[in-house]
Amino acid sequence: MSMIEKMSIQGIRSFGPDDQDRQVMQFFKPLTLILGPNGTGKTTVIECLKYMTTGDLPPGGKGGAFIHDPKIAHEREVKGQIRLQIRDVTGKQVLITKSMLATQKVKKVEMRTLEGVITRHGPDGEKKSINSRCADMDREMVSSLGVSKAVLENVIFCHQEDSNWPLSEGKPLKEKFDAIFASTRYTKVLETIRKLKQEQDGSIKIFREELKYLKERKEKALQIQADVTNLEVKYSTSQENVAQIEEELSPLQEKLQQLGTRAAEIFEIKSHIQSRQTEQAQVEKAIADLLKNIENEFQGSTEDLKRLLSEFQDKVEERQDKLAQYERKRESVILELEKTGKKKSSMLVEVGRLDQEAEGHKENIRKRDTKIVEVADNYSFEGYNLGNISDEKYKHFFEEMKNLLETKKAESKSLKAQYEEEEEKLQKKLDNLKESKTKLESNERLKREMMTKNSGEIRQINQKLSNMEVSAGRLDHITTDLKRAEQDLTSLESNLNLEDVKREIAELDKTRKELNVKISDLNTELNKLTLESNVQAEVNMYNKDKVSKEDNIRRLKAKHEDTINYLLGDGASTQNLRGKLEDFIIEQGDSVKHCSEELQNAQRSLSSKEAQQKMLQQQLRQKEDELRKLDDKILTVCGSQNYDDEYQNVQQKLTQTQESRGSLLGAEHFFKQYVTDLEKTDPCCPLCHRGFETEEDVRQLILELQDKLRRVPSRLNKAEKDLEEYQTKYDNMTQLKPLRENITTLNDISIPDLKTKLKKLSEEINELKERIQDKTDELQAKENDEGMAKSMQPDVLMIDRYQGELRELERKIATKSAMLSGGVAGRTIEVVVEEKGDKEHTLDNLNKTLDHKRQKMSDHTEKLQRLKTKVHDLKSEKLQITSELQQRTKLEESKISLISDNKQLEDDIKDAREEIKPLETQITRTKAQKDDVVKEKEGKIESANQEVEHVKTNGNLVKSINAEIKRYNMSGKADELERCKLEQRELEAKVNEKEIEQTELTQNINKLNKDLSTQKVRERELNDNLQLRKKKLEVKQLAAEIEENTEKLGGVDLTNIERERRKLLNKEDALQKERHTATGRLQGLKDQIKSSKKELESPMYKDASEKYRDKVIDMRTTELSNKDLEKYYKAMDRAIMNYHNQKMKDINKIIRELWRNTYKGNGKYKVLCS
Repeated sequence: MSMIEKMSIQGIRSFGPDDQDRQVMQFFKPLTLILGPNGTGKTTVIECLKYMTTGDLPPGGKGGAFIHDPKIAHEREVKGQIRLQIRDVTGKQVLITKSMLATQKVKKVEMRTLEGVITRHGPDGEKKSINSRCADMDREMVSSLGVSKAVLENVIFCHQEDSNWPLSEGKPLKEKFDAIFASTRYTKVLETIRKLKQEQDGSIKIFREELKYLKERKEKALQIQADVTNLEVKYSTSQENVAQIEEELSPLQEKLQQLGTRAAEIFEIKSHIQSRQTEQAQVEKAIADLLKNIENEFQGSTEDLKRLLSEFQDKVEERQDKLAQYERKRESVILELEKTGKKKSSMLVEVGRLDQEAEGHKENIRKRDTKIVEVADNYSFEGYNLGNISDEKYKHFFEEMKNLLETKKAESKSLKAQYEEEEEKLQKKLDNLKESKTKLESNERLKREMMTKNSGEIRQINQKLSNMEVSAGRLDHITTDLKRAEQDLTSLESNLNLEDVKREIAELDKTRKELNVKISDLNTELNKLTLESNVQAEVNMYNKDKVSKEDNIRRLKAKHEDTINYLLGDGASTQNLRGKLEDFIIEQGDSVKHCSEELQNAQRSLSSKEAQQKMLQQQLRQKEDELRKLDDKILTVCGSQNYDDEYQNVQQKLTQTQESRGSLLGAEHFFKQYVTDLEKTDPCCPLCHRGFETEEDVRQLILELQDKLRRVPSRLNKAEKDLEEYQTKYDNMTQLKPLRENITTLNDISIPDLKTKLKKLSEEINELKERIQDKTDELQAKENDEGMAKSMQPDVLMIDRYQGELRELERKIATKSAMLSGGVAGRTIEVVVEEKGDKEHTLDNLNKTLDHKRQKMSDHTEKLQRLKTKVHDLKSEKLQITSELQQRTKLEESKISLISDNKQLEDDIKDAREEIKPLETQITRTKAQKDDVVKEKEGKIESANQEVEHVKTNGNLVKSINAEIKRYNMSGKADELERCKLEQRELEAKVNEKEIEQTELTQNINKLNKDLSTQKVRERELNDNLQLRKKKLEVKQLAAEIEENTEKLGGVDLTNIERERRKLLNKEDALQKERHTATGRLQGLKDQIKSSKKELESPMYKDASEKYRDKVIDMRTTELSNKDLEKYYKAMDRAIMNYHNQKMKDINKIIRELWRNTYKGNGKYKVLCS
C-alpha cells in the first residue's frame, strides 16, 4: 500500500525562499489533521501535495502566483522547491523533487518550471535518480501511488474552490465520474461512434443524391448504346451499297481509260503529223533564206566542205590559241606585277617599322646614360660624366648601387634594434608598476567585500534586536490576551448545551417528515381531481394543433395555387393532390423523353445533311480548283481566257511572220544585186531602167540600199525569233484543245449541278434547324413544367402529411371528448388546495425553526473553534518570543565584533588608496615615454625604408632600360633593316621590268584580234553552205516521217471515238453522283457513330452501369454499417451506464460503512450518492 511520509516546502506562497524558511512536515498514519487559522498555509499544503502528485497547478496559480512573490522578498528572482517522500505500491521509499523559478518582469511575473528529479533506493541501497527530461514525472507518480490522476485531483487532493463539483450540472458531473471510474476511453469510443454515424448519415444523403444522377446517366448510356447499334447496322448497309456502285463503276472507268488512251494516241499522231508538216515548211523557208544569203554556193561534196571549214577553223583556232597564249602570259605578268607590288608595299611597312625601332633603341641608350649620370651625381659616384656608358661602366655602376643598398639596409636594421631595446626596457618598467597597482586594488576590493558582508550581518542583527525589543514589550500583552482568551473559551463552552440542541433538531426533523407525507397525500388527491381538467386541456391543445395544421395547409396551397392550377387544371382539390402530382410528373417525364428522342432524330438528320453538304462543298471546291487550274494553264499559254480568238490570232501572226521572214531573205539578195548593178559604169535604175542625172543620185541610191542591206540581218534575226515564239505558242495551244473541252464540261454541267444540289441541301438543313429549334423550345417548356412539378413536390408531400395528421387529431379529439362525459366524487379542488396550503405554511415555519437551530449550533461550534485557535496561536507566539530573548546577548556580542572588524578594514582600504596614487602617476609617465620612443622609432624606420626603396627604384629603372637595349642588340634588327632596304630596291627594279613586258604583250593581242575579225565573214559563208545541206537532208527526213505517221493513222474516225467516250462519261457521272450520295450518307453515319461512341467514352457515361452498381453497394453497405454502429452505440451506452451504477453502488456501500462508523448523531440516518 502506498503512503505519503514527509514533505518540505520552500518559496511557495507564504513560505519564504531562504533556506531557513524551509518547512518540513511529517504525515501520520492512518490520519493527519492540519489545523490552523486562516492564512497559515493549510490550503498551500494540499496544493503542494496535488502539484507533486498530479503536476497540476491550483486555480489561479498560473503566471507565478503559486511561488513566493518576488516583490515581497525584494528580489528579482525567487526559487521555489517542493520535496515529497512517499512509499510506493511495493513499499519502497521514493523521493520526488520539483523546482520552480519566478522572475519579476516590468509588468508581470513569469514562472518557469525547472528540472524535476525522482530518487529511488535500489536493492543494494544505492540511490538511483531520473530527471524530468528522461521520464514523465506525472505518469511515474500515478504508477508509484497506484491511484489514477482523476482520483488524486478530484477526490484525495481536491481544492476547496473545486470541492462543489458533485453539485455540478449533468454533463460536467458525468465527465468527472468517467474520469474517476476510468471510463473516459469508453465515452470517447461513444463519441467516436456518434461522429462516425453522423458522417455516414451525411454520406448516405450524398449517395442518394448521386444515385439519382448515376441512374439517369446509366439509362442515358444504355440508350446511346442502342442508338450506336442501330447506326452500325445502317452503316453496314450503306457500305454494301457503296461497294456495289464501285463494282459497277470500275469496268466503266477502265473502258473510258482505254478510249481516252486511244483518242490521245490518235490526237498525238495527228498533232505529230501537223507539227512535222509545219516544221517541214519552216525548214524549206530556212533553205530559201540560206540560198539568198549565200553568194557563192559550194559546188563540192559535203565532206570537202567540212574539210575546208575544218582547215579554215584550224587556222582561226591557231590564231585564237596564240591570242589566248598572249592573254594568259599577260595575265601572268599582271598577277606577278600585283604580287610584286604587294611585296613592295609590305616591305615599305617593314622598313618603316624597323626604322622606328632603331630610333627607339637610340632613345633608350640616351635615357639610360642620362639616368646613370643623374644617379651617380646624387650618390657621388665617380667616372660617369665623360662620354658614353660602356658595359664595363654599367656593371661597375650596378655594383656600386648594390653596395649602397646593402649599406642603407644595414643602417635601417641597426636603427630598429636600437629603438626596440629602449622600448622593451620601458615596457618592463610599465608591467612592474601595473602589477603592483593590481595587487593593491585586489586587496582593496577584497576588504571592501568583507566590509559589505559585515555591514549586512550588522543590519540583520539590528533588525533581530529591534524585533526582540518589540517582542519584549509585547510579551506581557500576549500573556494578558492568553488569560482572557482562556476565560472566554470556558465561558462559551458553558453557555450552550450541544446535546439539548441536537435533540430539539431531531424532533423538529421528525415533525417535518410527517408534514411532507401529508402534503404528498394531498397532492395525489389533487391530481385525481384535476384529471378531468387535464383532459379538457388536452382537447383544447388538439384543437389548437388542428387550426395550426389547417393554416399550414392553406399557406402551402396558396404558395403553389397558380402552379397547381397551371399544371393540374383550375379548381384542383387538395384531396389526393399527391397522387395527381406524381401522375403528372410521370406523364410529363414520358413526354420529355419522347420529345428528346424526336429532337435527337432531327439532330442526327441535320448531322447527316451537314455531312452531305460538306462533301458537296468539297466536291465543288475540287471542281472549281480544277477549272481554275485549267484556266491558269490556258491563261499561261494564251495570255487571255478567250482561247478561240487567241488561237486564230496566233495562227494569223505565225503566217505573217513566215511571210515577213521570206520577204527579208529575198530582199537581201535583191539589194546586193542592185548595189552591184549601180556600181557599174553608166548605171541605170534597176527597176525602171532609167538613167540618173548625176553621180550624186547614184551614190545616194547606193548608200540607201546599203543602209537597208545593213538593217536586213537584224530584222531577219528578229523575224526568226518571232517565228520561233509564235510556232511554240501555236503548238502549245494546239495541245490545249482537250483541256478546253474539259473547261466547257465543268462550266456548263458539273459545277452548276453541284451548286443546284447544294442549294437544295441548304434549304433542307434550314428546315431541319427550324424544326430542331421548335423541338428544343417544346422540350424546354416540358422540362420547365416537370421541374416546377418536382420543385413543389416536397410541399405537396407536406400538405398530404398535414392532412393525415388532421385526421389523427380529429380522432383524438373525439376520444377525449367522450372522456369528459363523467366526473370524480369527493371533495372539491378548492378544499384540497386550501388544506394543502395550510400544511405547506406549517412546513415552511418548521423548516425556518430547524434552520435557525442548526445555524445556532454551527455558529457556536465555529466560535468555539476560533477561540481554541486563538489560545493555541498566543501560546505559540509567547513561546517563540521567550526563545528569541534568550539569544539577545549573543547577537549583541557579534555586532560589536563586526563593527570593530569594519573599522580596521576601512583603515586598511585608506592606506591602500594612498599607495595606489603615486603608482598611477608613474604608470602614466612611463607610458608617455614609451609612446614617444615608439613614435620616434616608426618615423626613423619609415625614412630609412623610403631611402632604400628610392635606391631600388633607381636601380630597377636603369636595369629595365638596359634590358630593352640588350633585347634590341640581340634581336639583330639593325642587320634586318639593311637587308630590307636592299630587298626594297630590288623589288622596284623588278616592277619596272614587268611593266615593259605587259606593254609589249598588249600590242601583240590587239594585232591578233584585228586579224581574227577579218576571217569571220568567210567562216559564216562556209557555215551557211554546211547548214544548207543539213536543212535539205532534214526536209527529206521530215517527209518520210509524215508519210510513216499517215500510214499509222489509217482510216480511224476520231469523232466516233469521242461520241462513245461522251456516252460513257455521262454514265460515269450518274454513278459518281450515286456513290457521292452514298459516301456522304456513310460519312454521316460514321460521324454519328463516332460522336455517340465518344459520348459513351466521356467521363459522364463511361462505366455508368458499374458506377451505379458500385454506388448502390456503397450506399447499402454504409446503411448496414450505420445500423450496426447504432447498435454498438446503444450497447456501449448501456454497458457504461451499468458500469456507472455498479461503481455508484460500491461507493454508496463504502460511504454507508464510513457513515455508520463515523457519525453517531441523530440527525441523518445515511448519506448516498445518486
